Amino acid sequence: MLDPRKVLLLLTELRRISRKMKWTPQISGIEIPKDVAAKLEKRWTEFYMQFGKKLRKSARSRAVKE
Repeated sequence: MLDPRKVLLLLTELRRISRKMKWTPQISGIEIPKDVAAKLEKRWTEFYMQFGKKLRKSARSRAVKE
């Protein structure tokens, strides 16, 4: 599980995915177009993999200290 208070894609990154998409709507239930959703999925996977590497490195570092 990821803590959204600590791990998230920044709004600037979302805007790089699509400038046309309104990422901060004032309503719920918006639809993300398929092409934008595909780009978002790809970026999230890259982000998660980078975060996972940092998390594993941190865990190994703590294990060595114990």
